[in-house]
Amino acid sequence: MCSRKWLMAALLACGLASACSNYNTNLSIQTSSSVLAFVSPSSATVGAPAFTITANGSGFTTGALILWNGVPLTTTLVSSVQLTAPVPASDLSTAGNVPVAVQIPGSAQSGTSNVNNTTTTEVSNIVLFTIGAPSGSAPAIASLSASTTSAASTPYCSIQGFTLTVNGTNFTSDAHVNWNGSPQATTFLSATQLNASIPAALSAFPGPVLVAVTNSIGTSPTLPFTLSTPATALAPPTINSLSQTSAAGGNPALPLTVTGMNLLPCSVIQWVNASNVTSTLTTTFVSATQLSATVPATDFLAVGTSQVKLFTIGPGGGTSGKIQFTILAPTITSLSSSTTSSNTTPSCSPSGFTLTVNGANFVNGSVVDWNGSPRATTFVNSTQLTATIPASDIASAGTASITVSNSGVSSAAASFTISAASLPAAVIASISPAGATAGTAAFSLSVAGNNFLPCSSVQWVDSSNNLTQLTTTFVSSTQLTAAVTVADIASVKTVNVAVANPASSANTSNSVSFPIALPTIMSLSASTTSSNTTPACAPAGITLTVNGTNFVPSGLVVNWNGAPRQTTFVSATQLTAAISATDTAFPGPVNVTVSSSTIPSLSSLSSLFTIAPSTTPLPVPVITALIPFNMPAKSLAFMLGVDASGASGGSLVPCSVVQWNGSPRTTTFAGPTGLNAAISAADVVSASMIPVTVFTLKDGGGGGTSNALTFTVFTPPVPAARIASLAQSAARASSATADPVALPAPSMSADRRYAVVVLASTDGVTEVSGTPENVFVRDTCAGAPAGCVPSVSIASIGLNGNPADGDSISPSISADGRYVAFLSSAMNLVDSDTNAVMDVFVRDTCAGAPSGCTPSTQRVSVATDGAQANGASTSATINATGRFITFESAATNLGAISSSGGIFLRDTCAGVASGCTPSTQPLD
Repeated sequence: MCSRKWLMAALLACGLASACSNYNTNLSIQTSSSVLAFVSPSSATVGAPAFTITANGSGFTTGALILWNGVPLTTTLVSSVQLTAPVPASDLSTAGNVPVAVQIPGSAQSGTSNVNNTTTTEVSNIVLFTIGAPSGSAPAIASLSASTTSAASTPYCSIQGFTLTVNGTNFTSDAHVNWNGSPQATTFLSATQLNASIPAALSAFPGPVLVAVTNSIGTSPTLPFTLSTPATALAPPTINSLSQTSAAGGNPALPLTVTGMNLLPCSVIQWVNASNVTSTLTTTFVSATQLSATVPATDFLAVGTSQVKLFTIGPGGGTSGKIQFTILAPTITSLSSSTTSSNTTPSCSPSGFTLTVNGANFVNGSVVDWNGSPRATTFVNSTQLTATIPASDIASAGTASITVSNSGVSSAAASFTISAASLPAAVIASISPAGATAGTAAFSLSVAGNNFLPCSSVQWVDSSNNLTQLTTTFVSSTQLTAAVTVADIASVKTVNVAVANPASSANTSNSVSFPIALPTIMSLSASTTSSNTTPACAPAGITLTVNGTNFVPSGLVVNWNGAPRQTTFVSATQLTAAISATDTAFPGPVNVTVSSSTIPSLSSLSSLFTIAPSTTPLPVPVITALIPFNMPAKSLAFMLGVDASGASGGSLVPCSVVQWNGSPRTTTFAGPTGLNAAISAADVVSASMIPVTVFTLKDGGGGGTSNALTFTVFTPPVPAARIASLAQSAARASSATADPVALPAPSMSADRRYAVVVLASTDGVTEVSGTPENVFVRDTCAGAPAGCVPSVSIASIGLNGNPADGDSISPSISADGRYVAFLSSAMNLVDSDTNAVMDVFVRDTCAGAPSGCTPSTQRVSVATDGAQANGASTSATINATGRFITFESAATNLGAISSSGGIFLRDTCAGVASGCTPSTQPLD
């Protein structure tokens, strides 16, 4: 065996040359007694002419071959130490290294269990032959001449074509002549001359042609060659016959041969369609009596008669006569079924059948249509098609209309009969599910039994004998499925399920009763007590477990005193519901029901759950702040936040109630440190000082009434008429609709999660005497996802995080809690604040904003051009979206109508993606 080193080299050579495929992969490689020492020459240049290579070495014998890139050359044995072989110029077209070796023939060898019979061979070591990149200049053309005219022109439409002689410089053996960019068969004569064979087809039509020469060094500039008008008149063509004179509508592209006389390379076949529109086909000149072309498929899309003619361009040429070409519609002569060998088949067969359509003018692509709908079709030949007809097509007796369509060209219809069959009666063994819960979701009913057929239909019959055919799917002879809709189970009743063979027939199965019932509750238990009771006023809610019957995965909800609660399906006999702390705040009985989520009247009987008095002492409430702590008289209704964060760990519980002047108000528990209470417009009709307290139910020896905080209802600085005018004007000026800007300023977000408060403080919790008043935003986490921690952040923050150097008051917050407007005398909240008066600012806290938002502050009381106000501003109110802010100002440079200032609207463009410029306009 030869060395592994040689084998690896041979594999490398295979990687370099596709010619390795010529190696016999079954060769049994033997250690070679031949040695290849060197080859002469050992290199050449790309584009060099053919040469003879000499292999020098030892051990060469009769039959030895020089292998060039794995391909044997025609080799001559000179002696045992020398071989020669011609290397064609074509092997020198690409730069690189070529592996050269010597192959010595061997003897036959038997095959092994996994190797065919082979012939052993010996292959020498490899020597590399180098083909170098060419040097020199690119070719250049000096002149052109035709063999027919000895000039740089020749008459077009010559039958024999011609030889083009190209004279120039720097031509090499690998050079070729390009005719309008297309390489032609080229003969290398010398470094200054080439010949190229120009076929008749390329010289068929008049006009200039650009000629260039390309070799491995480069491409010459082009030189024009002219195909001139013949001096002798061309004979007009005549048309004698067509290779075929008809085709089916929808036929694919069709090769067409035309015979005639006086045909020339410049003669073309023309197609005239039924609308008398002529198109010239791409034509091949075969001989003086024959042309060929391909008629495109688009010319066969309509039935009718077209015409074929010939045309020769040039003097004396012209148009031939015409031969008609007919495009035919497919026709059906007979139909037969694989089940009956005739044009009929029994109805309701458990399997479909193969329909054979006999006729004419069918094409590969023809489609059989069953009552106008295509069916899977097989093209047999131009006179026969087969189509697969599914069982669903023959479910019931009747007649089907059969047509054949060829790309929109259709045959006349033929009738196929589905004969009535004597069908066995179905038998129902069981149904699943065996019943349903009224008012719940649609589902699939499974029916098991015998004698089921593709035409079987599940019937739904109520107590009034109203019959509904359910949409039925045939699974097998022993199983059907049927779609039961929401409407089918929208009321409490018992229906009978049966199967008809076929649908709507009297041939029905036995019937099975299907009850549609209400859910029932058997028992209740709380996660806190494992019984149907829980202590009142627990700071957390409970999970309520409802045990019963007729529960389903979707469409049911647990109701707590008639109000639905978040419900989880556990099993057909158990549901759970999330009951909040507010739901269990006060002692007393609760009615629990289970009902349809879409039809609440479809409900179980109620079951009693008891909220028992607390046995644990409840904390005495201690409150530390009101948010807001004041409001102008005659304000609209608002939500009052009561803060207890100053008390250690919070002192509020779900049964804590806010009292306004000793009278309870509707209260929402936000956590141990916060309550929200609904304050009506009637509560703030006139200026007054209102004591606000919190009362906690006295259970378990605790609870009671908190300390009192004072809420101030003050006389607004702007007359009520002017406030109304401001609200109306701002609403008109704003495109934010449904959010009229009106005093008083909103002090809580719409969801009551965020509140604004003013404290002489730096942390928003502890007031420090002598500290400037600051505006803070409190996140109560009300309604926030799990994991939210209540927090306080400052809105009136100076540049670079420095404390504000003046008081900030009168905050107003947007509905989503993101934007806070306020008044401030501080001069370090924004750059270039030098007017030394009270200004209006807005803080973007980025609450709820997409990631990447950076909190920022901008001054609102400025002119449209950014000029700062020349007077103090007050009474700022922000609208729900945070984009528009109204304020009152004594400034006269904000576009004021009055010399004493007025009320203004600032459009901050907040939330507008592009195209908005902040602006200020007067409202009165």
